[in-house]
Amino acid sequence: MDFLRHRLSLKRNERHHYLPGSKRRQWALVQDISLVAGIAALLALIAYKPLTAVRIESPWEAVRHLASSPNCSAARLVGLAPAFRGQPGYWSSHDADKDGIACEPWPPRAAK
Repeated sequence: MDFLRHRLSLKRNERHHYLPGSKRRQWALVQDISLVAGIAALLALIAYKPLTAVRIESPWEAVRHLASSPNCSAARLVGLAPAFRGQPGYWSSHDADKDGIACEPWPPRAAK
């Protein structure tokens, strides 16, 4: 955005190559728009995707779920590990053996 402000603040004689019909200006505008659209899409995906597969009943659970996203240590810190698929705290990246249980103790405990 600073780049765009800089362009708009140029004096009239300094922005001769930023006239509306200029190829350079058109290309710069395409780059600016694609950058802003890419960032917006990424933020929307980050905010929406993790919450669609998990049943979240309160805003506090949503905060804890997002706080557990970096790794299993973070999930344990907020009290969401181990987590089963569909529960807050479950991230497929934390499920090493893809059995539907994320951040399970390693080595697995023997069944009794």
